[in-house]
Amino acid sequence: MKPLHLLFPGALQFVTPVFISLIFTPVAELRAAEESGNTTSSVLEKFDADKNGVLTGKEIPAMIKQRLRQVDRDGDGQISAREIERLPARAVARLLGSSDDTRPTRNSRGTVNTPGRKGVEGEIYAPAAREEFDPEILKTGDLVPDFTLERYDNKGAVTLSDYEGEKPVVLVFGSITCQPFRQKVAQVSPIYEKYKDKAEFLMVYIREAHPESVLTIEEDGKDVLKKFVQTNDFKSRVANAAACYNLLDLPYPIVVDKEDNKVKEAWSGWPIRLMVVNTKGELAFDGGRGPGGFQPEKLRAWLETNL
Repeated sequence: MKPLHLLFPGALQFVTPVFISLIFTPVAELRAAEESGNTTSSVLEKFDADKNGVLTGKEIPAMIKQRLRQVDRDGDGQISAREIERLPARAVARLLGSSDDTRPTRNSRGTVNTPGRKGVEGEIYAPAAREEFDPEILKTGDLVPDFTLERYDNKGAVTLSDYEGEKPVVLVFGSITCQPFRQKVAQVSPIYEKYKDKAEFLMVYIREAHPESVLTIEEDGKDVLKKFVQTNDFKSRVANAAACYNLLDLPYPIVVDKEDNKVKEAWSGWPIRLMVVNTKGELAFDGGRGPGGFQPEKLRAWLETNL
């Protein structure tokens, strides 16, 4: 085994007994964990909201986020079953006994966060802004309308047509206030990891699906409640896109629709949608209007067949 200072350059000053306990797992503790039922499957059952076998974004418990670089061995931003297996038994026991469960709240009938229903710790899921629906214009095989949109992080603009002849582009339309989007977009991340060398992935941040919602986000290292109103100006939309990126920990860029909402209208992207543009600039895959049409597994199937 390489020395610790070679595995984690510059980290020796941060080494603590807790850090060491997270990295090295005594056999006796692992055996005790198995006997007590504190297994990897138990951790995934508790925290893996989308049931895709890894912990990403808000699914990652605060206890792990504080030491993410130590626990996330391969540095991919998500916690795999194998990485959970390497946690000490006492760390697993603490996780299972914690209240970090980030699964969606449900009412007595099992409905997930119905509009207007108060969630955990003051979160509010407001009704959908149905007036934002746009007519369905594009059809599979159509040449798509081009756009140039700024990235939320001030790292320049992205022009869709620049990818023609190079790679297909997966477009992910959505906003932070859409509960189904927050749940399902995590399933796009492993698809991105698999196909990022063959396709570009891009989220287009559009008008809010459920304005007036109050959500828990992280600011200055603390969880705070924030009300998200409808975005009628570009600056506000950029701020919401930044909150979305931080909350969901997306691995691909976010560009922001302008205040004229022309991209949302031209693509019928509201409230959420998955599309693929091929190298000829044609609409090659359309999952349909969300939430029902936002099915990452269908996107995965299309990519597997066509790339």
